[in-house]
Amino acid sequence: MKIFRKIISLAIMTVLLVSAGQVAAYEPPFEPRAEYIKLVNLDTEEVVYSKNADEECEPASLTKIMTAVIALEEYDDWESEKVTVSKKAIDSLVGTDSSIVGLIPGEVMPMNDVLACLMISSANDAAVVIAEHISGSQKKFIERMNQKADALGMKKTRFTNPHGLHDRGDHTVTTAEDMYILSRYAMGLPGFMELAAEVSYTVAATNKCGDRMISTTNLMMDKLQGKVGETDYYYGDIDRQTIVQGIKTGFTDQAGRCLVSSASKDGYNYLLVCMGAPFMDGEGGIIPENHAFFDTRDFYDWVFEGFSTKPVVDVNRPVTEIDLEFATGKDKLTLYPKEPVTALVPNEVEPSSVTLTPYLQSETVAAPVEEGQVLGYAMLSLSGQEIGRVDLVCKEDIERSSWLYLISQVRKAIASKSFLTGVAVFAGLLVIYIVLAAWHNYRKRNKRRTRRRRNKYD
Repeated sequence: MKIFRKIISLAIMTVLLVSAGQVAAYEPPFEPRAEYIKLVNLDTEEVVYSKNADEECEPASLTKIMTAVIALEEYDDWESEKVTVSKKAIDSLVGTDSSIVGLIPGEVMPMNDVLACLMISSANDAAVVIAEHISGSQKKFIERMNQKADALGMKKTRFTNPHGLHDRGDHTVTTAEDMYILSRYAMGLPGFMELAAEVSYTVAATNKCGDRMISTTNLMMDKLQGKVGETDYYYGDIDRQTIVQGIKTGFTDQAGRCLVSSASKDGYNYLLVCMGAPFMDGEGGIIPENHAFFDTRDFYDWVFEGFSTKPVVDVNRPVTEIDLEFATGKDKLTLYPKEPVTALVPNEVEPSSVTLTPYLQSETVAAPVEEGQVLGYAMLSLSGQEIGRVDLVCKEDIERSSWLYLISQVRKAIASKSFLTGVAVFAGLLVIYIVLAAWHNYRKRNKRRTRRRRNKYD
């Protein structure tokens, strides 16, 4: 089973590495409040919006996504894996005034319940308990976290604890881009989204405590508790069907309000990272509303109402021509898109607005050429921004003319450096031969004259 999980992990990592991730950089009709944002359509891997996505920031409890990933990949059966809460784990959080679920030293509970406390109620004590159980200490677990971050390609991430609290001096740093990579990976792991999308959960009674009822910190999923005062954070459709699924909230003074979420509606699926939303106003007062929730709501309203996938490439529409060699009666070859392409674009955009810019493998192609042979690609762009790519192919078989090819090879041979060198050497040898022959003849004639003179006087 663990081997199967490793195979799944490698497959997910491969998909992440080869994903196009084209940045369309559309501008929303509102001003986002969060400082670090990345919004991606999961169906096309198109980045719909990005703001400071590569700038370093603190993730707060978004850190727990990595903690959950390591735990989910470590065990095959989370329910049968028993975890014992240590006093050291609980004492490490004394004085932090942070989010905990109230785990008790000596308490024994299944890993799936500890994971529920971690992901649903964002319990810091659960994060430390998981770290100690898997690696023996927080320090060793943090090494695992950073190794995993490196393996996933999270280039600007460095974890310093398993929960995301701000550490004095050396503290966890990441980017919205890296949090997207991590969240996208986590979504593909068995059990992760089931945990992340839970609104409420009953932690079974243990040897130290009775049943605990925990609720999600993501109020955008909670129909009952999503309304706080006059503010309704719950995000559902007209029938009050939940659109948002997970994934993780976060908050510290240094990180601001953070939220990673996924959402699905009408066949469209998105992943949104919002980090660094303000919690204080310009005068130093606390802002009671959660602006990470507000941004998330506004972004999902924008994309679900304003974007759709449309066919933007016609396979029967020629894109460009390439010079053709060694073909009888033809010196140009027309190239077409290899396959139809659909792209996520604003509803008002017509397919004709998409520009195809060809990039060929070479300036010419030599026959023979097979139907469907890839000879380059076309970049699809809208308003100057790349939204995709498609291979360019020919739509016919082109045979090679043996006569034209032979002539070309002869010309090539004549023009080659080795041929010219051979000619030069031959010419040089010929000159030497002529000079030597002339010298030989001269000496021979001279000898004859000398004999005649001798014979005459004799």
